[in-house]
Amino acid sequence: MLFVLLGVVTLLPAALAKDFTKWYPIFDHWEEKTWTNCVNNATNLSSESSCGLITNCILDSLPEDFKAMLGSIGVFLGFTPTLISLMGPSVMDIALLSIKRPLLSTFCACGTAGFFFERPFKLVNTETIFYDTLNSGDNIKHEPGFFSWILSSPLKCRIISITQYILAAAAAANVIHNSYQVGLQAVITFSCHTSGRLPLEWYSFSIATHVLGMLFMHSSFKITPQSQLENDRGLTSLAATSAQVPKTTKRLIRWLSKEPLLGCQREIQRYCARNGPWATWSVLLRWSMDILVMAQFAMGTLVMSSVIFVRIEDAAGIVCRYLISALVVRCIVAIEINGLKYANARNGWDELILRDSVKGQERSETELLQR
Repeated sequence: MLFVLLGVVTLLPAALAKDFTKWYPIFDHWEEKTWTNCVNNATNLSSESSCGLITNCILDSLPEDFKAMLGSIGVFLGFTPTLISLMGPSVMDIALLSIKRPLLSTFCACGTAGFFFERPFKLVNTETIFYDTLNSGDNIKHEPGFFSWILSSPLKCRIISITQYILAAAAAANVIHNSYQVGLQAVITFSCHTSGRLPLEWYSFSIATHVLGMLFMHSSFKITPQSQLENDRGLTSLAATSAQVPKTTKRLIRWLSKEPLLGCQREIQRYCARNGPWATWSVLLRWSMDILVMAQFAMGTLVMSSVIFVRIEDAAGIVCRYLISALVVRCIVAIEINGLKYANARNGWDELILRDSVKGQERSETELLQR
């Protein structure tokens, strides 16, 4: 699904050309003929040449103090990726969520145009990345009481789960519409003739980064099914009565039954750290993800700082819409990750069992930390 969204976001805006017919309200008090004449004078030129000509024509008609204001607004918008990184979740947080709730994590990945980033090209211990990510997220105070209150009623769990999907989808729609609107109603001087698609291309870099993060997390661990745990939500009886059902169908049924469950509802499961070629593959994915993180941040700064023909009110609205979506996603991810921590604590922090392929033995996280 992420690859489909990535293709739609990247390819559809290619047909979107800057036609100078839609603007932010900056021209509500400005004479329409000022920019209409500029557009008419460039009708016979190619789109690549006409965009720069029209932009220069409009700028020539503006007073100097107005141009200075546009420059200041560009500086403010250039901080958008930085503000989003302070407000949004990290790539590894959403990647961790994708192990338990892949559909919700997909909406969350699409619901933010940026992310909190850590030190790039950091050597990580594959065997402890699960708990390292779990413990590095946002902490909710008094979480035992909070999650006990949630678990006190199945109806509360269903309502919260449905609300999470709705909010995550709304955050994604908000980011996509905001990026589309910036490209349509403003001009990006960095590449004028591609102004219509640059904000969406920047957003697509964020999705691609989350895809690599999810692949990294899934390639680092192998979920080991345990028959004694399959009675979670009645799966054992279902499997016993449908022994002839294909393996793929059983996995689909298992996924559909567990996807809506909150993190605090999760039962104990076993995870094995992959070794051998998988470890090398994980490192390559992690470093590729770090490269995309830096490229996405640099592109966002370049694109947003090049936006002109917006008022300070419009610029504030643009930034606030990005930040609201990032905050919504961060809250969803924080609740889920803290819910996983609560479920693990309730089950004795037993969830992750590490496999040593060299010695051919399994060891718990406690034994690993004591070495």
